[in-house]
Amino acid sequence: LFQQAMELDPDYARARAYRAFADVVLHGYADAPEKILRDAVALGQTAVELDDDDGRCHWLLGMICGYSGDLMNAELHYERAISLNPNEANALAGSGLLLAGLGRAEEGIDRIRKGMRINPYHPEWYWMDLAMALYAAHRYEEAADAFKRRKHVGYWTWWRIAACYAQMGRMEEAAVAADGARKGNPDISLSKIKLHLWSGAEAGH
Repeated sequence: LFQQAMELDPDYARARAYRAFADVVLHGYADAPEKILRDAVALGQTAVELDDDDGRCHWLLGMICGYSGDLMNAELHYERAISLNPNEANALAGSGLLLAGLGRAEEGIDRIRKGMRINPYHPEWYWMDLAMALYAAHRYEEAADAFKRRKHVGYWTWWRIAACYAQMGRMEEAAVAADGARKGNPDISLSKIKLHLWSGAEAGH
């Protein structure tokens, strides 16, 4: 439908931005092939060139840049989105996780919580972003609680909960969480994980 919208109105910037993001989602976000990510960035860039005053376009391009590993431009587009619309809760939440990944965890937590206040009926991914930012701030118990706020706790979330418990020295609980993760995906390993957002220092916590 985004493609149809683009074809019907080539100057419809937001359709271009969502079309670009849809490709990234369909191919696994950060796990998307490099060509998909490059093409999505290029298409998203044409969207903001068509309408530099559409904050939603900048938010979507910010996410795409983050998944592509271009954190400098990700931050630039998030900040542009927020400057255009300070009440854009999605941009606040997404930029909060980016800030945490850049080593500014407490600032990121504050921003995600602001997004939650603006949109109290927010989607579940806000909780994931908050939990990861709390983990980066070494606030492990709060992070574990935030991870558990999801209605469906999948294997990725179980691994993160296990890490929280391990950091607190609660190894029995960590083992239970890790077992839940393995049941969801027995073949997962660190070598298969690609997440550009975190610096080496943050990833090592």
